[in-house]
Amino acid sequence: MSDEKFLNIINQARELYINAEEEKRNDTLEDEKDVEEEINHLEQIDYIEQHKKQIEIGQKDEDYVYNYERKRLKGTPYYNKICKHKAANPKNGYDILYYERGGEPLYIEIKANPKIKKESTFKLSIHQMQTAQHM
Repeated sequence: MSDEKFLNIINQARELYINAEEEKRNDTLEDEKDVEEEINHLEQIDYIEQHKKQIEIGQKDEDYVYNYERKRLKGTPYYNKICKHKAANPKNGYDILYYERGGEPLYIEIKANPKIKKESTFKLSIHQMQTAQHM
């Protein structure tokens, strides 16, 4: 092989390497732009306001269930024993202490979802799951 052919092959390989490196750098820059756009989007979300709305929805649903269950026990000795103040203490692992008509305690954990769907998901803390398993 002549020196000229050898140098030509070396230059072609060098050119391919430079092009590949430039493509990698451009891809990296595009990825960085995507990440920056995602960060800008996340910064626009008001998480505190979103959390306040979730708390408000949860409280409304807890009130609804509390009032519904009290109506079911009207005229029984357990009517005034339903305690919705349990919800104020997350250590309990449930929201409302309710009683069946026969006096058996029932621990209710309310999960509110503002979007009505055929199938919905909700979050259950490990503590809530452990509480449910031991009740």
